[in-house]
Amino acid sequence: MIDQNKFYLFYDGYCGFCNFWVHWILKNDSKDQFLFASLQGKFGQEFLKQRGLEQENLNTIYLWKPEKYYLNKSNAAI
Repeated sequence: MIDQNKFYLFYDGYCGFCNFWVHWILKNDSKDQFLFASLQGKFGQEFLKQRGLEQENLNTIYLWKPEKYYLNKSNAAI
């Protein structure tokens, strides 16, 4: 079930840099605003497929606010 009030961060699950930042956000998300999914996982792959996005080259991040927008790369990071 999709939580409309959360931000979803899709990240490269094999990337050490990405994993570092996921852990940092988890540690500092005092308002419990974020949920995470690797792009390699079932939920991540479905997210990409539904939007016609690349499903093989996963060296990026996406920030998704359901029913509103999604951002990628540096726009997602900012």
